[in-house]
Amino acid sequence: ESANAILTRAEQEARNVMQNESNLFRAEALDILDRIRAKREAINNIVRLTPTVAANLSAQNPDVSARGLIGIERGRMVAYDRQNLYSVIVNAVDEPQRLDGENLILDGANFDRFKTQVFLTKENRLIELIEGQPTAMKTDDPAGWLTGPDFETYLRYLYLLSPQNNQILKYERLSNRYSAPSEYNVNGKLEDAIDMTIDADIYVLHQGGKVSKLLRGEEKPFTIRNIPEGALAKATKLYKSSDRGSFYFLDPEGKRVIVTRNDDDSGESLYQKQFVLEGEQVGTLQDLWVDPEETQLFVLDEKRIYSISLQQG
Repeated sequence: ESANAILTRAEQEARNVMQNESNLFRAEALDILDRIRAKREAINNIVRLTPTVAANLSAQNPDVSARGLIGIERGRMVAYDRQNLYSVIVNAVDEPQRLDGENLILDGANFDRFKTQVFLTKENRLIELIEGQPTAMKTDDPAGWLTGPDFETYLRYLYLLSPQNNQILKYERLSNRYSAPSEYNVNGKLEDAIDMTIDADIYVLHQGGKVSKLLRGEEKPFTIRNIPEGALAKATKLYKSSDRGSFYFLDPEGKRVIVTRNDDDSGESLYQKQFVLEGEQVGTLQDLWVDPEETQLFVLDEKRIYSISLQQG
């Protein structure tokens, strides 16, 4: 933090020189700004790279505009746009599969316990992909399914983030349907929540980059130490591959993924690094997934899935 503060002061002084009407020492100031940028990236462990294309969805559909990525197991993923699913095995992409007629897909997740993939649609329908076949699933709630910016699965439960209700709704997956929901959140403030990830606790990402931690519905202290100021301000997605895994934040505007360590139940995570994706073909980043062994990071834009080795940098 002190080193970053020194660099910020040096940067401001160099910019003051640049704004001098006499243009004296302008070339020297430009050189200093370049050196400051390089030093800041070294201090903050920023890795710039041209990512490897793991799968090209546009080979099956040139007009694809992908929105989400679901990891199933190493070498198997499902990407989806507003209506179609794209099954990916290693680097081969199957022909798109229509999920629910003209209905639009809002979000999707893997249900590891039941070896299925689950999708929430705009018409308040929950569609489960069971042995490759889309199956509409009902809930015992007379009001039917609600929608929200994110839902996740854990053990035999489905958790739906509902900021408009300041709540996380917990559904139990039964043999051929889901229970009515119970309210998980006790005292957390979730009105601006945009995404979440689950291990034994639930971590919620808010607009502006705040992260809150809920244990049995109650908010617990949680901080990320040593993170560069504003690094999470534009983050839209939060992912954690396992109970002991690191946190991965997606920042589409910065074309980057920010990585912080697991908190080990201490209420603290430690900033580690950033991966910045470079190259003309990289579009607007949509989603991310990390394999359970944390050897590969996969990042989705509208047309491609990129692979980044987590054993580099």
